Amino acid sequence: MSFHHRKWEGGRSDELLPQMTWGEVEAGLVELATTDLKRRMTPRLVSGIRKQACSKKPSAVMAELFCLAWLLGDEAFDPGKETPAPE
Repeated sequence: MSFHHRKWEGGRSDELLPQMTWGEVEAGLVELATTDLKRRMTPRLVSGIRKQACSKKPSAVMAELFCLAWLLGDEAFDPGKETPAPE
């Protein structure tokens, strides 16, 4: 069973993550971004995740944030660079 399909059961307070605001999450992701374009994209990407969060399990929201963090921090991914069309 994958991470985001596991049943959310909560936990003891010493097992829970610290609470953060969406603004703090966004600021942290902006810091991870490796290009100016990624930094500018981050607020809209976080906004999209935030809008969908109410209908998702917490683990699914975290999985999306982890994927976004990986994408923003990936120096090999440059959304502003043209890629050749497949032949």
